[in-house]
Amino acid sequence: FVNVRTGVDSPIVYRGVFTSIEDYTAVFQMNPIFDRTFKDDEMYSLEFEINRRNFQIMHNSLKDVTSTIAEAIKQIISLQGSARVLVCASSNSACDVICEKVLDHIDEKLIYRIYSASFEVERIPPKIRKYGCHNYATDKATDGAVLPGPEKLESYRVIVSTLVTSWRFSDLSSGFFSHVFIDECGFTMEPEALIPVCKLMDRWNDDCERKPSCHLILAGDIQQLGPVLTSSMASPYLSVSLMERLMKDKKAPYQKPYNSMYIVKLLRNYRLHHHILEIPNRLFYDNELKEYADPKTSHRFVNWIHLLNKEVPIIFHNCVSEERRDPHSTSFFNLAEAETVLHYAQAVLAEGDVRQSDIGVITPYAAQARRIRRVFERKALNHIQRSDTGLSDDMVAAAVPHQDGTSFADSGRGEHRRQWLLVGSVEEFQGQERLVVILSTVRNSKDLLQRDLLKRLGFLKNPKRFNVALTRAKALLICIGNALILKHDEHWLQFLRHVEIHKAWAGVPVERTLLNY
Repeated sequence: FVNVRTGVDSPIVYRGVFTSIEDYTAVFQMNPIFDRTFKDDEMYSLEFEINRRNFQIMHNSLKDVTSTIAEAIKQIISLQGSARVLVCASSNSACDVICEKVLDHIDEKLIYRIYSASFEVERIPPKIRKYGCHNYATDKATDGAVLPGPEKLESYRVIVSTLVTSWRFSDLSSGFFSHVFIDECGFTMEPEALIPVCKLMDRWNDDCERKPSCHLILAGDIQQLGPVLTSSMASPYLSVSLMERLMKDKKAPYQKPYNSMYIVKLLRNYRLHHHILEIPNRLFYDNELKEYADPKTSHRFVNWIHLLNKEVPIIFHNCVSEERRDPHSTSFFNLAEAETVLHYAQAVLAEGDVRQSDIGVITPYAAQARRIRRVFERKALNHIQRSDTGLSDDMVAAAVPHQDGTSFADSGRGEHRRQWLLVGSVEEFQGQERLVVILSTVRNSKDLLQRDLLKRLGFLKNPKRFNVALTRAKALLICIGNALILKHDEHWLQFLRHVEIHKAWAGVPVERTLLNY
């Protein structure tokens, strides 16, 4: 809390993140690209990123922005001999992924992964442990996390830590880092994101003229889930991330047409089949996204025997059944939908070359997640990844960082869990993807929709949750719910019409006129 409060109180926040816009001039010409999968327009965004000196937003729009960040870091280190890069994210798992990608091409002696003192050494990924490029001592005398002094840190060119842990660098001299990257910025609380910004970046002088030595890059997707808060009092103030505020506030440079001097959009989508991408692209991304998914993956279920339309890997199963709740619970479940989820999961696994880990089941209610797991276990689908937190539906811990900078999402990503079928909330799937995703929406009573709206539950009236849920599937999307309830949400109505047009409807028939809402 002290570190977050310090970020908010810093005069840097009030003297402006933005400085005057100078013309873009390429000072550094890029080296040969390290990642050969990058295309021409993406290479331009990298060149722009390397040469800008002030501030930049990378809006990733469903793309794996981590690869772009890693490539940018490799270029910076290879081109700028004096550069020193700090990379931060809200979760340890995201930090580890970036660190591993950078290790592919940069000498491990130049990279240092900083963990908090409370982090469990067993959770350090094998690749990072192998190279020893982390701050965990292994001898008995100094077992645990050790933070090296400024002299030793100067020998490293890339330092990776969570946002919360980055406060430990506050004793470093101003301008110690030439570049500060913040990944996952779209669902990070603004005060948390300000910790490295306000403590580590070089200062403004009295005329608010920025020293040209530090470059801040915020990366993420503001159309996906923002910060998850458990306090109704804090929500009006902290539910909008720093990245979203800067892109949407009237004083920020994001106004259509957006200012390309500040914002770089990554518009190639390498994940989704184009029919799955179509609705999110239209509703959230101004139809700017282009499909570049590998057909070997994205078309894996085209012509699947259970598809209603063999060319469209989407099924909406209209299920009209009563939702219930246990006497001492506030969370709802729907047994008929749970059985339908099982039916489709078994059909997918019957393909033979599909693993349980290729399937994800998403539902907004904790009670429904528990029921689905029980149904699966009864049918000998035993490797079900458990994600119970003991929290109520409206207290999702997936995006709430712990003191050591970890999040609940980190706890489910151990090596022994990666082969399991995950049943969980939308928040738990943020940043993840599956070959097949099955959605269970649960709701069958219009009278309860207002309750969900007040408590920010369910899929209805929550566009970001809807977007994340639909865009986790790479090759097959199966939605189970009551169409006459879902149609009361404008985004779901567009999806239902999309399904009806492509004749991908299963379950209880619905007259087309009923979708005119």
